[in-house]
Formats: sequence, structure tokens, C-alpha cells
Amino acid sequence: MSNEKLFTKGGFLMKKCGCFKLCLLLGGVLILLSLKLSHAANKPIDFRWATLMTIATLDPAQMNSDPTKVVGNNLYDSLVFPDVAKGYVPWMAESWKVSTDGKKYTFYLKKRTPFHDGTEVTAEDVVFSMDRLITLKQSAVGTYFKFIKPGTTRILDKYTVEFNLTEPSPQFMVSLFAFKILNKKLILKNKEKGEYGEFGDYGLKYLMTNDAGSGPFMAVEHKVGNFFKMRRFEEYPFEPWHPNSVDSVTVQTIPEAVTRFTKLKAGELDMGDWTLPTKSLKELQKNEHFFVSEELVDGTWICVMNNKKKPLDDVHVRKAIAHAFNVELVTSQILAGGERARGPLPANMRGGCEDIPYYEYDLEKAKAMLKKSKYSPEELKKFEIELAGGISERFDKIMLMLNSDLKKIGFNPTITTTTWPVSCQRAQRPETAFHLALITSAAVLPHPLRILTYYTKDAWGISYPAGGMYYSNPKVEDAIKTANDSSSIEELRKYYCIAQKLIAEDSPSVFSHTDFRLLPMWRYIKGYKYPVGCEYFNLRFNRFTMDTEDPMFKKNHGW
Repeated sequence: MSNEKLFTKGGFLMKKCGCFKLCLLLGGVLILLSLKLSHAANKPIDFRWATLMTIATLDPAQMNSDPTKVVGNNLYDSLVFPDVAKGYVPWMAESWKVSTDGKKYTFYLKKRTPFHDGTEVTAEDVVFSMDRLITLKQSAVGTYFKFIKPGTTRILDKYTVEFNLTEPSPQFMVSLFAFKILNKKLILKNKEKGEYGEFGDYGLKYLMTNDAGSGPFMAVEHKVGNFFKMRRFEEYPFEPWHPNSVDSVTVQTIPEAVTRFTKLKAGELDMGDWTLPTKSLKELQKNEHFFVSEELVDGTWICVMNNKKKPLDDVHVRKAIAHAFNVELVTSQILAGGERARGPLPANMRGGCEDIPYYEYDLEKAKAMLKKSKYSPEELKKFEIELAGGISERFDKIMLMLNSDLKKIGFNPTITTTTWPVSCQRAQRPETAFHLALITSAAVLPHPLRILTYYTKDAWGISYPAGGMYYSNPKVEDAIKTANDSSSIEELRKYYCIAQKLIAEDSPSVFSHTDFRLLPMWRYIKGYKYPVGCEYFNLRFNRFTMDTEDPMFKKNHGW
């Protein structure tokens, strides 16, 4: 039989067909398997985080808590962006120029930058956003731009905007990190009746649960007091998305520290927060599946004193309370650490300023100070000193400690259980602000003026506990103004140093320690960096990726 016959009559041909069918079958199986694996690889990644505090609003003009600032940095963008090496770099603006007198800043916007609804960011949106921010005065952010008056920011053309300052400001450029650009048309479309004329309520109600930004994430669902969910903005132009980038972020509000810790350990959360109890954080440091970032933050723990409320209107009473605050106990037993504060500024912002007065823990010195005050022991006993409590487990422990020591030196203190939003709201009037309220004064802007402003009248009544200090010293304000008007770094540091010493001498608050944070997360999270040039920009979730091959990731996310 010829080879041709073998081929044509079914010998080899039939064998070849059998092999071909088998190949087809195996190929189909491989294709299906590949599709299945591809589907698994492309399964959306939801990054799960929980915080102590409620995400009360999505409005960048009203963001007064750490979690809302984190959310704001993901929903919105700014003209410039923090950079560790350079300080700041172009972002929504491609370039800018400054007048010789330092009072006029002209920014040239990048073209074709989209908001989340697809409309283009223009100079009109920038002007609207600035006027809105300084008109509302809803948070500390508004004080960063006290040198800009509503109506003075100008549109030069569609992509060019001019800021006109009443005086030069050394912090203007870094202040722009907190200036978020809003979609004017979207806000006006959703405005309600309000006190701001043609702008109605300026979108205050709408922005409680919706965003109007252009950041890497866009709001999906917001149940105030429960959770907030955002998904990535696929058309985000400034940083690329990667194969294992986060697709969405769910931020849960869980006030109970033990519940947050339990959920984190169980894999129901990907990252915890720095307000977890120190004991829990140290336990996670020993767990091979967790990474705990140790961060010496540019910020100071302070106990704000209401200088308008008796008996805290007396400097000797305030100094007595400072002597009754046990910093060593706070940093060694209640918290994970921290360096003793010297005045209002963290160490790397003091500009080399030395010999700043401070008040060591000494109850006998505290009693001696009270004897110098204008109040008798009997009068001091009559005042009910109200301490803000209930905000967090850490705050409560510190307030319980202080409450005990205040009793020992002759005060009649009481702890009122409250929440962060209520504490902020009460700070807006001197008669309602707490006598004593704790804050971690993180430098959300890397400039001394950001913190020193709290010790001026410009900060009185802002919706933030520091707004409830109501402290003022003309010499302090003069020193700060002279520093800001200075043309040399040496002069600026000199007068900021004078301001620091005067503030410390007046003891308007208790300056505890430089903040030391422990931030826990599962090791399959990649891309986290600290520092990044400005607080809370370390949690820009678009920079995170997940190691989807990590067994713990697969277990925690059901892959």
C-alpha cells in the first residue's frame, strides 16, 4: 500500500483526526482555565479600612478630622502636590509665576483635566472653589487663606487664574495642598436654598454625601456614621493605574477599638488606624503577616485650654494645669512613644529655636502656681472644669489621668462624653467650648504658620477644637506678622522663635509631645510610603497595589 493510500484511506488520516480532536479538546480546556484564571486575576480589589471617627462630610471645606482629610485627598486634587525632595511640584497647574512683591500668583492650568462627571477643569472652577472656601469659614483650612478676600481671585482666560493676596504669605504654596478644586457646574446644579445669594447653600447639603472632584477616586455610596465607599476614577490623568491597583475603597466607621482590632486580625480589614490601643499595635508588630509603620509625625499632642473661660483666663492657672499633665506617663504607658514637646511646634519646625519654656510634671509646682493666681482655693473649687472625653480610648485614658491629677491640686473637674463633631461644633463659641480638649495638631501643611495661626485671633471660633482656645497676645501676632513680612530665612526664623517663646510663656494650651504613630496593615499591601511631604497624602490609595499571590490576600479576599 502506497503512502498516498495510507493517507487517503483512513490509516494515517484517521489517526491524525483523532489527535486533532484530542488537541481541540485539550485546547478548549486550557482556554476555559485561562479565562477562569484571568477572571480571578481581574476580580475587583476592594481595599477595606476602618476608622474611629465618622466621615461626616465629603466637603473639603468642612473636613476637620483625620479620616475626612484622607478621604478628601483621594476625592479631590490641588494645583500643586507635596514632594519630599522639592517641597511641591506641579499637579493640576502646569506652571505658575509670582510677582516681585509676593502678592500676586498666576497659575496656568493643565488642559483636558476631567472632573468625575467628565467635564473639564477650568479657571472658573478654581475661582469658585477659592471664593467658596474663604466665604464658608467652615474649618481650619479657611484660615490658611486669610490673606485672600472673596472676589479678588481672577480668571485671566480659560486656563489661567490669578490669586491676589493682601500681604505676602510664606505658606501660600504649601497651603494649596489643602485647597481642593470643585466642579462649579455640578455644585450649582445641586444647590439648595441658603444664605449665600445666587449660590444658595453653596452645595453644603449635596457635598455631605456626594463629591464634586477630580481625584483618583470618586464617591459611590455614603452612609454617614456607617460606611463610605469610593471607586477608582479610570480616567485619572496624573498617575497610572497598575494591574493590581485598588479598584475601590470601603471606609467603615467603627468607634469600638476592640472591634476594629478584631476585624483587622480576622482579615475583614486590610489596614487599621493609628488610634488602636498601643497594646494591640504592639501585638501586630509581632505578627509575621502584618507590617506596622512607625512614624514620627510633624505634629504635637496638645490639650487645648479655653482661655476665655474662668478660671483659665488666669495664666498661673493655665501653668498649674500644665504642671499637672504627666507627659512621661502618656508617652510611655498610654501611647506608643513620642518626644517631649517644647512649645507649640514639633522639633523639625522650630527653626533651631532653643530655650523655649516648658512645664515638667510636678504637682507641688502646680499648687504653687495656683497660689499666684487671682483665684482663691475656695473659688477654684466652685468652678466645674469640663474635660472633653469619649472621643477615643486613648483620649479617654489621658483625660482620666489628667482628671485625677487636677483633683489632687484643688480643682473640681468633670469628664463629659462627647464626639469629635460635637467637640468641633462647641469650639465655635467661647461659652460652649470645653475648658480642656485634646487634639493631635498634625502639620497637615509643612509650615510653622499652619500651627502658629491657632494662637491668633484668626483661629477663634473655627470648627475645630483648637478654635476653642480663644488665646491672643498682640506681641505674638506682631512677631508672626514680622516673620511673614521678612525677606530672609534668618529673620523669619528669628521672629517665629520669638512667637514660640511668648506662646509657651503664656501657656494657652498644654504642649505634651511630638506625635508618634503606629499604622498597621497586612503585608500584601504594597506601595505604602512615609513620609511623602505632607500628612495624610501617605494614604492616597491609588498608589497602593495588592500582592494577589499572597496566600493571606487570597484568604482575606476570598480569591
